[in-house]
Amino acid sequence: MKKTQGHVKPKQQGGAMKGQLNGLGTQLAAMVEKYPDATLSEYCEYWGTTYNQWVSTSTICRALKKSKLTLKKKTLGKLKIEQLKIEQLKIENYFIFHSAMRTAYTQFVISHFHSQIQMPK
Repeated sequence: MKKTQGHVKPKQQGGAMKGQLNGLGTQLAAMVEKYPDATLSEYCEYWGTTYNQWVSTSTICRALKKSKLTLKKKTLGKLKIEQLKIEQLKIENYFIFHSAMRTAYTQFVISHFHSQIQMPK
C-alpha cells in the first residue's frame, strides 16, 4: 500500500449508505398519523401490504428516528390496570359460575333424597 499510495493510512469506511426507507418521510409520517398506537411490527405489516416493501422492525425504527417521529407507547401502568381488570372479571365469573353450579347441585341432591324418602302415613 505504501508503494502505490505513498502512505499506510486506512481508507475511509462507510460513506453514503442509505436506508431502505430513505426519502420516504412523508409516507412514514402519514402512517404514524393514521395509526399512532401501532407497534413496530404492525407498522412493518402495514408498510409491506401498502407499499409492497417488506422491512424489519429495526428498519422501521431507524427510519422513524431519522424522520424524528416518535412512537406512542402504552404505559406499563395502564397495561397493568387493564390486566388487573381482566383478572378481576375472570375471578368474578368463576365465583358466579361455581355458585350457580353449587346451587343447582344442592337442589338436585335435595330433590333426589325427597324422592327416595317415603313419608310415613
